[in-house]
Amino acid sequence: MATENEKVVKTKKYAKTTLIPCRSICNGVLYVQGSNSGSDYMFWNFDDIQDVQYQDLDAFIKRHATCVYKPQFIIEDEEFIAQHPEVQKIYDSMYTKKDLREILSLSTSDMIRTIKELPIGAKEAIKGLAASMIERGSLDSIEKVKALDEIFGTKFIFTVAGI
Repeated sequence: MATENEKVVKTKKYAKTTLIPCRSICNGVLYVQGSNSGSDYMFWNFDDIQDVQYQDLDAFIKRHATCVYKPQFIIEDEEFIAQHPEVQKIYDSMYTKKDLREILSLSTSDMIRTIKELPIGAKEAIKGLAASMIERGSLDSIEKVKALDEIFGTKFIFTVAGI
């Protein structure tokens, strides 16, 4: 039994055939064949989402397949990613500060859409960058700050000058 101070962490268990959403980050058609199931996965264009069986994603990771390690698609299941820190590390390194600043400079609607599609590590990085930019006064669009607060559940709006 766990004591009061110990947290019991339950790891989600996946069946071999559990479908996990994956989003293409390739322009044009991307074809990947599952080595365990033999299933064909066809992504038709950038941002196309296909469900891939757990057993195939697990095999891609274990054999360091290019489709995962030089990402051709992003695995959209946060708990799956949490169980594979090596994949999380890849996703975290995919975006430079310049990339993240460019996202924050998009129109508000494009910024919201783009942030929602980022892997969790990049979301955390952009949240930190936004906080520092707001603090310095280099991100002072009330509309964008409110949108960031809604996305991240933060209260950045209170740090904007004059509020």
